[in-house]
Amino acid sequence: MQDRSPAEDPLAIPAALYETHMTPQRYVVMHIPKTAGTTLRKILVEAFPGDVFPSTGSVSANNGEYPRFAELQNQRELVGRHQFVMGHYMLPQLLRLFPDRQIITILREPFARTVSVIGHYWRVHRILPEAFLKDDRLISNQIVDQQTRFLAGQPPDWTGEYSEDMVQQALHNLDRIKIVGIQERFPQFIARVAREVNLPAQTNLDRRDNAGRPNLVSQLTPYAEQLRERIAGDLELYRQVCFRTGSEQVP
Repeated sequence: MQDRSPAEDPLAIPAALYETHMTPQRYVVMHIPKTAGTTLRKILVEAFPGDVFPSTGSVSANNGEYPRFAELQNQRELVGRHQFVMGHYMLPQLLRLFPDRQIITILREPFARTVSVIGHYWRVHRILPEAFLKDDRLISNQIVDQQTRFLAGQPPDWTGEYSEDMVQQALHNLDRIKIVGIQERFPQFIARVAREVNLPAQTNLDRRDNAGRPNLVSQLTPYAEQLRERIAGDLELYRQVCFRTGSEQVP
């Protein structure tokens, strides 16, 4: 029997399609919890040196802060040269700026994140939890405005009763993210990322510990209800994401 040419073979993959399929994907890594973001940055920088924006040096020089979104827009040509872009931005902004990129994000249980932030201010800035909780500016800027609402669009006012509309909008936006993970299942999240970006086998996947004060949760118990009311929408959104990711730790 005469062999068929590739052009005649219905199972043959067209060269153009094969080349497109093999083109390396490019990513935006949008991380909300700091510990997971720091760990993921370390992993990606080790695996893909020079291909993560912004560079570790520029982040360190900026006291750990990422460029503001306006700066990201202004540096679009520079940013586009890198396979990975990392930072804390509004998801709808990223979807508009990078329509051709895959987006990866990881969430943290909102109350646990709140405890972590208060612990950070105690540890680094010597602001005791009682003083932190009496400072409306700190509560608004560091707790209310720094939660899962990044997924919804312009920061909605989710204090008190959460907005069902905003939760639904955030869930709709999540449909366009390549990988959504939760920090409480970090090993599973990293395993998915490793498969997606083809991490070299020798890459160190050890998680960076977020060492905090072990007695902080008990100290915040008198304020727990107040804090949960302030982040009610975030808690509901996190719960819905847990359902979607198949977590057994749905709050």
